[in-house]
Amino acid sequence: GEGPATEPVLCTTDQDVPSPPAGIKAVASGPRSLIVSWLPPSNHHGRLTRYTVYWDTVGSRAGEQSRRIQPNVNHFTLHNLKQTTYEIWVTASTKMGEGHVSEKA
Repeated sequence: GEGPATEPVLCTTDQDVPSPPAGIKAVASGPRSLIVSWLPPSNHHGRLTRYTVYWDTVGSRAGEQSRRIQPNVNHFTLHNLKQTTYEIWVTASTKMGEGHVSEKA
């Protein structure tokens, strides 16, 4: 027959970098501004510490720009943009570091 049950053992895994945020969207909110929104990563792999929104002009050598966003926010407005085409992507971070890059919008 069955013997007595053992005491439960509680285990926790270490944190890791999160998967990429999903559902990246960029919508014009004026002639020189865009609202960027995203969904949380499907796997946080720990507690999110921030998002980072990156943007760069297509075909330019000016270099990407970025802004860190608090982990409880899922949108950001880019202001004072040039009238050109932009690529925008987002990452999520935990205390273990920055996760993988989202799809580009």
